[in-house]
Amino acid sequence: MRQLKLIGLLLGVIIINIVVLSPGLLGVSVRSDSVFEKSVALTLLIISGIVVIYASFRFVFTMPQANILLREPEYEEMNFEEALLHYRHHRLFPVEVDLALDQVNRMKVKKSALLDLLRQRFQPNELSYNRFLGVITDVEQFFNRNIQGLLNKLRGSEISSLSAVDQRQQRMFSQRVMQQKHQLHQEYTTYVQGYVSSNEEILIKLDQLLLETTLLSSSDFRELEEMPCMQEIELLIKQTKFYKH
Repeated sequence: MRQLKLIGLLLGVIIINIVVLSPGLLGVSVRSDSVFEKSVALTLLIISGIVVIYASFRFVFTMPQANILLREPEYEEMNFEEALLHYRHHRLFPVEVDLALDQVNRMKVKKSALLDLLRQRFQPNELSYNRFLGVITDVEQFFNRNIQGLLNKLRGSEISSLSAVDQRQQRMFSQRVMQQKHQLHQEYTTYVQGYVSSNEEILIKLDQLLLETTLLSSSDFRELEEMPCMQEIELLIKQTKFYKH
């Protein structure tokens, strides 16, 4: 395609030069006694040379620029509070959105408290420090995946224009259509409430982790491994390792 464009441009330049400079046509010549004709001929030749050089460089020696696709921000990069506020008045799930907003704020507080406790109880060079930090990070990522999944379902239900079924709709649509609408509504409800419930369980486990860590009698990472809450959190993460939204 690039070669064809170059050939077409060169043919165009050649044809213009033939028409303007050929004695049988316009007959403009650099040897003409007329200053105007001589200027036109010189200008045409110079411009033709510039066009040929530029086109050759442009189409032969430069690579085509690839289309740049703008990536949607990952959940780690998103401001979940701001994203959830967009759905604060969702026609189906305003209560769930309010609870999710509260969960996001509580997650920030609990993470800060756990990190403070981590710095108080353990040293950065201890195995327990890295073990504890890894668990906090994994739990936060799991929590964020749930929020991202919730946002996806809120957006999907909004695009689908789902709303509570009223009597007028029941009179207008067939029973089959109403069943399909009801089924779709139930599926979205199950997902949305599932994400919110899962994150509430995560927050409870973080509270338990905070409590159990304060009761540790030493900084031995083996004692950390044996804490019931630590084992429950690891099991939760393993069970949802391949969790999809």
